[in-house]
Amino acid sequence: MKHFFRFVADFKSVGSLAAKAALAAPFVDLIVNLGPPWPYGATVPILSSLAEVFVLIYSFQFYPSLPRAALRRRLRLFFLLLGGTFVLYLVLYSFLVFDVPIEHGRDVKGFIVQPAVVKILGPTYTLENALEGAEWDPFQIWVEWTIHVARIGLMLVWVLWFVGIVGCMAVFVILQRTARSGTS
Repeated sequence: MKHFFRFVADFKSVGSLAAKAALAAPFVDLIVNLGPPWPYGATVPILSSLAEVFVLIYSFQFYPSLPRAALRRRLRLFFLLLGGTFVLYLVLYSFLVFDVPIEHGRDVKGFIVQPAVVKILGPTYTLENALEGAEWDPFQIWVEWTIHVARIGLMLVWVLWFVGIVGCMAVFVILQRTARSGTS
């Protein structure tokens, strides 16, 4: 744990500053509004930051004793996680999130339309029209469980993206420290 506390206390370290920025990054969502619309409020940034802290603690507790080759593999895996979840999140966000004009907010769609709604859809009456007619309540348009799955999926991919970011930073810092100390 001494590596973790040294890392957190070292304000002059580039790696430390980068990791502190990564831990604060989920809270930027409160300003830029790119994160998942569910759960509401500050829950998303808090859960993201908690996941990041646990990854940092785990990394600094168990990774310093690993050989450099194992650390490099973990860095690649975290980088793949970071890149893959970023792309996946953007795809899911573009398909599943819609704006709610009356509240100036956002909500999540499902992926299976209710049979009663399918019957009334046509070239002149679209899902957008149905959603507006339902006062932007997705539960009146899509099958309920698909909305829940979409919400949880968006949230999980969002948190895993931040886990990838902080995992890359933690392993990078450990690699730099082992390079400076001359250990393999």
